[in-house]
Amino acid sequence: MPDETRAPQPLVTAMDNAVPLTDAEADPLLRPLYDRLPHGYGFDGQYLLRVISSGRARPLCGPVLVRAQARNAAGAGWCADIAFRSRDGVWQSSIVPMRDLLSAPARVVSSMIDRGFELLGRPKDVPDYA
Repeated sequence: MPDETRAPQPLVTAMDNAVPLTDAEADPLLRPLYDRLPHGYGFDGQYLLRVISSGRARPLCGPVLVRAQARNAAGAGWCADIAFRSRDGVWQSSIVPMRDLLSAPARVVSSMIDRGFELLGRPKDVPDYA
């Protein structure tokens, strides 16, 4: 259920340069999220949104971003450090093999949901963004 006590924030899309300072100052992980929004996605301060062709925005999930990528010494075994804000507002981190993001996105998202990730769209859409 959305938090109705929060003041609504303006929609920021990948083409916008403005970042609501109150959000970025209050939560330092939101700045990289705003900076990395790909074309076709937006953020309203609470949810990532998929902007569809009509220009409307469809809520997808709570804030999520890949903070880092790493591999083993042999140059294989690439993983992503995924940060997401749980329903209680606490940032969580999950290390996920890159192959799982492609082959089993629903399983990756399901494990994040168990830890408080808020999903409003389809599990397969989250790796498209992250």
